[in-house]
Amino acid sequence: MISRSYKFKYLFESLFEKIFASKYKVFSTFFYIPFLYITAWLISRPILIFSIGKETLNTVHLALTFFLFIGLIPRWFNTRWGIKKSYDFIGLKINLQSGSPTINFLKGIFIALVLIILLLLPIIFNNWFEWKGELSLIVFLNGILVGLFYGFFEEIIFRGWLQEELKILLGLKMAVIFQSLIFSLVHGYKDISLSIGLFILGILLTSKKLKDNGEIWSSIGIHGGLVGIWFITTSIIEINVNAPLWIIGKETNDINPIGGIYGITLMIALIFFLNRKKSIKFKINN
Repeated sequence: MISRSYKFKYLFESLFEKIFASKYKVFSTFFYIPFLYITAWLISRPILIFSIGKETLNTVHLALTFFLFIGLIPRWFNTRWGIKKSYDFIGLKINLQSGSPTINFLKGIFIALVLIILLLLPIIFNNWFEWKGELSLIVFLNGILVGLFYGFFEEIIFRGWLQEELKILLGLKMAVIFQSLIFSLVHGYKDISLSIGLFILGILLTSKKLKDNGEIWSSIGIHGGLVGIWFITTSIIEINVNAPLWIIGKETNDINPIGGIYGITLMIALIFFLNRKKSIKFKINN
């Protein structure tokens, strides 16, 4: 008798081949993540018998989506484009001539730290904040874990998988624009100023990846550093909502200075700084 797991595997592989290896590759690209999300949802349903909480279930669901995505990257690029070294292709390669992944990751963290310090300088000098002093070991560790998760996961999705896929389909310039646009809309669809800031952040992270000859480690460090360090920072201080909009972006208790004119200007300046020495050229290699 054929087991249910085998039937599910067969159905999954059949759908994968028919939908994502079809000639409608542009459209199937945008259906892929929702497809994995629904698949992970179906897989996670049986654990409801253990009467776990909704938050734990959501965590399991998200983790399953992540592992499905990471595990299927080789199948995706090999089936659609005949690319064998898919992890290298999206930027998870190790080229010791340009530095070890750990060093490049730490360089990204340093860039994120400098950017956040620059964002905070006018806030601190003008006393547009109040001390909360809630930093603890748990908060610190949570900040590290949140930064690592979102930095790694989102960079592989947007600057890794999606950008390389769109680059094959549309060319490099359009790939950079569209992946940054999608990245901004996914995170800041309710706030125009934040969406603009996130779009610029997408360009910044792409610029760093391209400058590193396609390696994604520094971009992961920048992204993860911004998320993690800001998480820790906001546990120590609370920025006043009456601070200027050019700093905080909009009047809200959930302040994200990336959406302010000042933050956007800093990121644009950093993009020009990263590209000051040489023009960026990037080729598609199997």
